[in-house]
Amino acid sequence: MTSRGYAVLSFDQIGFGTRVEHAKEFYLRYPKWSLLGKMVADTRAAISAASSLDSVDASRIYLLGYSLGGKVALWTAALGARPAGIVSVAGLIPLRTSKGTEGLYAYSHLHGLVPRFGFYVDRPASLPMDYDDLLRGIGKRKALLVTPRHDRYADASALQRMLRNFPEMDVRSPEDFNRFSPDTQKIVFDWLYGQRVQP
Repeated sequence: MTSRGYAVLSFDQIGFGTRVEHAKEFYLRYPKWSLLGKMVADTRAAISAASSLDSVDASRIYLLGYSLGGKVALWTAALGARPAGIVSVAGLIPLRTSKGTEGLYAYSHLHGLVPRFGFYVDRPASLPMDYDDLLRGIGKRKALLVTPRHDRYADASALQRMLRNFPEMDVRSPEDFNRFSPDTQKIVFDWLYGQRVQP
C-alpha cells in the first residue's frame, strides 16, 4: 500500500497481536460492552488520529479489512459518518441464514464478539438485524465487498440474495477461498487506486 503512495495506519484489534491480553476478562471489566463494540470504538479513534495529521486528507480515509477486520470495517462505517469508504474482504456473512461455525454461534460463543447474539443461536431468522442493515447504514459511500465463491463460512446463495439489494456497491466474487491471496490483494489495491484517481 505504501509503495502505491498511500498513508497506512495498521493497528492490532483488542485480543490480537500486541493486545491479546487486553481481551482477558473483558466482560468482567466491561459487562455492558461487547468486544465488537470496542473494536469499532478503537477503529473510530484510529480514524480520528489519522485525520489529525497534516499529511492526511481526512475526507479520503478508507478502511480495509480481511475477515474480522472486514466485519469491523462494515460495522464502523454503518454506525458513523466516517470513513469515506471501505473494503471488506470475506467479512460479509449473512447472520439470519447462518450455518456452521461462523454464524451467530461464532459471534456469541466461540469468539465472544457480541454475546447477546447468543439469544438467537437457535432461531437466527428472528435476529433483529443483519448485514443488509449495515449496508444500508453505509449508504452511498464507496464500498468494495470481496466475497470469495468458496468461502466455507458464508452461505453463498443467501449472500447473493442479500447483495442484489445493493447494486451501488462494488461486489467481487473471485474463484477463491476465504483468504487474502495475492490475486485478491490485486483486486483490492486496483480498486483503491481507482478511487484515488477519480475526481
